[in-house]
Amino acid sequence: MPRTAGARNSDYELARDRLLDAVIPRLTAVSAERPSLRELADHAEVSVSTLRHYFGDREGLVVAAFSRMHELGRAHMDAAVLLASLPAEDALRAYCENLLMAWMTFGVGAMLSTALAEGMNQPRLGPAYVQELLEPMIQGCEALLAGLVEAGTLPPLDTRLGAIHLISPLFIALLHQDTLGGVACRPLDLSAFVPAHVRAFMVGHGGGGAPIDLAQGIDLAQAGSTRPSTPGSPNEV
Repeated sequence: MPRTAGARNSDYELARDRLLDAVIPRLTAVSAERPSLRELADHAEVSVSTLRHYFGDREGLVVAAFSRMHELGRAHMDAAVLLASLPAEDALRAYCENLLMAWMTFGVGAMLSTALAEGMNQPRLGPAYVQELLEPMIQGCEALLAGLVEAGTLPPLDTRLGAIHLISPLFIALLHQDTLGGVACRPLDLSAFVPAHVRAFMVGHGGGGAPIDLAQGIDLAQAGSTRPSTPGSPNEV
């Protein structure tokens, strides 16, 4: 049966996904400059006209890449809610530790940070980054918090604000240490940061347990930095 005029070939989406899978490693590689459409085509071993055929222009390609990253990572983000079977503090610590491991070990950090650079102050790419990468991560955390509330291990809270509260400090810490190279000038012990952050979250949201002693909290924060403080330095408390 002849193909309907204007209909796409049955292999169109498959070919498009293959192109995206070939382009994404170059798009998310750490680089001083964003790769051009020509460089992305060369990496995928296709012509620029092929990329234009499937994606229109460079921005169209990047938006499609964000969507493909979301698709590839959806199962992992959706799985966060499964942690709700654990006690709340254990579940939130596991969530943060999983994010830390994914960022540092499985390339999620490079993906999120380079995609963020693509989207900054860009009227088309910025909202696409939010929709395809940032919001799914926040919503996965919201689902976990809602599950913990439903299980009765976490007091009721605004799950959206709670998710942003939980994710943001860890996201900043990872950008600081990994993406921006802050580990070279002010190292942070992320393995100590995670339980301290989760404990503070639990106390702040009425999750039980003894309140955090202020002096102890300062010690925990400073324990993450191995650079000694000097009078007048930013490390001095």
